[in-house]
Amino acid sequence: MTCPHCGASVPPGSSFCGACNRPLPRAAAAQGVPDEPIGRPGIVTLIAFVDFATTVLALIGAGLLAWGAVTEPSQRIGLGVAALACALCALLHAVAGVGLLLLKPFGRLLQIVLSGLSFCGLLPILVVVYLVRPGVRLLFSGKPETSFSPQESVLVRRDTGFGSGGTVAVVGVVLGAFLLVPVLVAVIGIVAAISIPALLRARVSANEAAAKGDARTMVSAQVTYSMSNQGFYEGRIECLVDPATCLPGYSGPAMLDASFTSSIRQGYSRRLIPGPPAPERQAGSSESSVSSFVFVLEPLTAGQTGSMAYCTDQSGLVCQTRAYGRDPFGELDGSGCPTPCDPL
Repeated sequence: MTCPHCGASVPPGSSFCGACNRPLPRAAAAQGVPDEPIGRPGIVTLIAFVDFATTVLALIGAGLLAWGAVTEPSQRIGLGVAALACALCALLHAVAGVGLLLLKPFGRLLQIVLSGLSFCGLLPILVVVYLVRPGVRLLFSGKPETSFSPQESVLVRRDTGFGSGGTVAVVGVVLGAFLLVPVLVAVIGIVAAISIPALLRARVSANEAAAKGDARTMVSAQVTYSMSNQGFYEGRIECLVDPATCLPGYSGPAMLDASFTSSIRQGYSRRLIPGPPAPERQAGSSESSVSSFVFVLEPLTAGQTGSMAYCTDQSGLVCQTRAYGRDPFGELDGSGCPTPCDPL
């Protein structure tokens, strides 16, 4: 071995030149190991960027699922759990990506676990094969590079370099996946932009159809009830659901099913507003008899659960008005639907 400074011959493994007393390159150079630092391999950087891209996709999925859980109460639990799972997946991939960039042991181990959980696919298999190589394990061991022996330096450079066996395949697959990520994000965005508004319109239409049906059902129930209540209407929904509790001696069928006792159904709130008490009410009639009533159905969130609010009264007419916010009909006294209200 010769000194690069003065050209004098020095014994192998020496740290200083005996002739010029200058420090020599590290001993690894004597065994053909380049003196440049090893640094972070490019393949590790690529895998980390794929992790970050997966994080973005998982966050998009979590956001869409969370939005669905908020706007669809009937599926809130299932969609909420799925949103949390996507958020957890995003967090794990982000942590793995940061660990890989910093060459931390936890980054390599977490990446192996995440790749193993993928169960199938060429990319996870190649990533695991790459990360379990002895040189890669040594690189992620937390051991300072300056403390590597010449043999360890050779091993790390051999197993992490682009020229190592199989690494070219890993790079190709990772690059392919990374290039596909923008396409996947664009596809998800396009599908969401097309499908979500369509699903929202379909749900709004279904909610509005159900609300109109409930309004007509209420009119029929009140008319039928009045025939057994001396011609008076009922001011309490409970009496229409179970007439025997309000009409003495009544043994006929119910006018409404039990679902009407709920004030909210299919994105609409429902209110039965009684009118003035029935005049000259006689024995055998309901104590909550009224001479008029108003039944209103209003969307819980205007534009999302319904666009129209509906009203019906003792006249049997069902009308609608555009709902721009809560309580579109204002204050009602039960004497009849307000105007303007467009008849159906």
